[in-house]
Amino acid sequence: MTNFGTLTNALTRRKVQIINHLLVIDIIAILLTILYEVYQGNLNVADPLLITTSYSVLVYMVAFVLVARNNEQIYVNDSYRLVPISDTGLYSANLLSAFISMLYLVFTQIAFGVIAAAMNFREVFHAIMLFLKESSPAGDKGAFIGALFGFILLMAVFAIFSWISISLVHLITSALTAFLPDSRSRLYRFILYVIVIAAFIYILSKIMNPIGDVFYGMANENSYYQLYLASISLLVVSGLESAANVYLLRAWVETTNR
Repeated sequence: MTNFGTLTNALTRRKVQIINHLLVIDIIAILLTILYEVYQGNLNVADPLLITTSYSVLVYMVAFVLVARNNEQIYVNDSYRLVPISDTGLYSANLLSAFISMLYLVFTQIAFGVIAAAMNFREVFHAIMLFLKESSPAGDKGAFIGALFGFILLMAVFAIFSWISISLVHLITSALTAFLPDSRSRLYRFILYVIVIAAFIYILSKIMNPIGDVFYGMANENSYYQLYLASISLLVVSGLESAANVYLLRAWVETTNR
């Protein structure tokens, strides 16, 4: 059997390559924008950080989509599905590699931001300290830090939940494709995707609402613990969806030559 760590490393390398290609475009876009502002004579000391941060938002969105696309390609790829490892192992390694690649992107974006802020470090540092002071409710820095970490955790869990949900829709559609009159028809597949997505959203709302009511009732409405409880709710649903994904991989989804 193939070692789980070895497979995770292999999958992570491929995703990091995708991220690196995106980072090259990101760097070129940042430099060209800064040079253009210099040429126009409009560059202020804070502009490099603002430009870098603005491009980061777009980079995160594109990276998420590209990583999700790579995830789904793995599940229907002969080269990976024939690796001597369980379907649970393949699924877990693929999901873990996606998370690691996004962590890599986060750290690189932080590094870019630090480099951009270094051009005006004193003013940036003062602005951050002022923001932290004003954001802390009644001077309670502990509550602010708790809310900050809760928000970061929620974003990480939401990314994982989104990848898992995308996989569930894709795997259900792939399994049902075998029953279509013409499995290669793009029209049939498109209609099937629409039906599956609509059904998924409806069922998900029925599952999330009761879970959310249970957890949210445990915290005060204005408490930052809501962020942690929301993360727990998403993790519960993610666990259920993951079980369905592994079952579909094992019993219904066929591979394609890619």
